[in-house]
Amino acid sequence: MSEFNIGKKKNYLISFIIFFFLLYFPTPLIAVLFLGDKYTLPGYVCILSPYAVSTLVFSLILKKLTGKGIRETLLIGREELETAPFFCSFIPFLAISSLSLLFMDDMKVNESGIAVVLSYASASLVLIFFQVLSEELLFRALVYRIFIFDGKYSNVVTLILSSVLFTIMHLGNADFSGADEKWIVLLYYFISSLTLMALGIITGGFESSIGFHYANNLFVAVIENKEKTKASLPSEAIFISDGNLDMARSLLILIVISIITLFCALLWRRKWEERRTRNIEY
Repeated sequence: MSEFNIGKKKNYLISFIIFFFLLYFPTPLIAVLFLGDKYTLPGYVCILSPYAVSTLVFSLILKKLTGKGIRETLLIGREELETAPFFCSFIPFLAISSLSLLFMDDMKVNESGIAVVLSYASASLVLIFFQVLSEELLFRALVYRIFIFDGKYSNVVTLILSSVLFTIMHLGNADFSGADEKWIVLLYYFISSLTLMALGIITGGFESSIGFHYANNLFVAVIENKEKTKASLPSEAIFISDGNLDMARSLLILIVISIITLFCALLWRRKWEERRTRNIEY
């Protein structure tokens, strides 16, 4: 139980505050100063690049404060990162979300041209990964280490607290401010965060959470998005929605994807435990 002693929790709390400040204050301010038109590719890169810069800077601070790097901090029940949990959530999310497009009639193919779409997609593949990594590190891995305790309802408390924090920090998104039924958007963020933290707890690390979150943001940025002036990620996706996205439908799809990915995570956990048992016996 020494992992959760007061001294270590204090260091993780300090780490959380520093990383929060890095993500949401100085680097975004620098981005705004040099932004220009955010509805261009350079502007889009400028919006997302602070996540990469902040994460790289914070990795040095985290090691100094806690003795753990990003890799160790993302692991809460295992000693090594694994790729399988990442793809257990990444592939189902993209597959089901893409299939859902067959039932949508309020979108059109982007007329900006394939070169423009590919340029935004290339930038998104790299920069959105850092965006997702930073948020999973902040709202899942660090929050887990700060709030987890030795008690019956430890995981439940951590799930709720992390989801409340995550939801609050997304209230400034265009998806929320422009929505007609804001409560559905709030529920979408809250359920997303519950799933992300649950995936981490089940698999003993946050690779699966990163895969889920990365697939969600990448789908929005690359495959289907709203008009750039109405989108949280102002990218040039393959398909553009004519109006506001049907958030009720999006919420239903999210719930289905969450159930499937959590089931996949449980299966992977079972296989991982069986493999570990065989290695111990051997």
